[in-house]
Amino acid sequence: MLVRSAAAPHLGAYAATAFGGAATCFFHGDHAASQACSQCGRFVCALCDMTLEGSHLCPACFEQKLNQGALASLRQSDVLYDSIALWAGWGWILVYFSYIFVVPAVMYLSIAKWRAPKRYLVPRRRWRYCAAWVGLLLPVALFAALLLIPANQRGGR
Repeated sequence: MLVRSAAAPHLGAYAATAFGGAATCFFHGDHAASQACSQCGRFVCALCDMTLEGSHLCPACFEQKLNQGALASLRQSDVLYDSIALWAGWGWILVYFSYIFVVPAVMYLSIAKWRAPKRYLVPRRRWRYCAAWVGLLLPVALFAALLLIPANQRGGR
């Protein structure tokens, strides 16, 4: 059982009650408005006001921007699929028997994740996927060249 004393502070934001002809929150009709949404212009109380990237947003506009992926400041990290593919495409050299597992992994990463995410926090290009394929196709090309060149042309009898 949780007992809270009357003197214990409440950590949430306080919304003042609207009196008389004061502007009220769009979402809470009994709370006084403290800000207007920078996106849509709705009045919001202290509970609804979300200050982000220097602007005040109402909960509806915040959720809309979040779903559109327009709030880059909320993203903390990206999965760098292109770097994973690059390391897998050339990393098999260190563990040569992993080649058979690396080929489908690089194929999946380079095809399925070619456009993911749409915007990285740090600008990226797709050359890493191509370099991973070079790392995978190089041993196949060398092996084919060894098979196609007759032994007498390689210096053997």
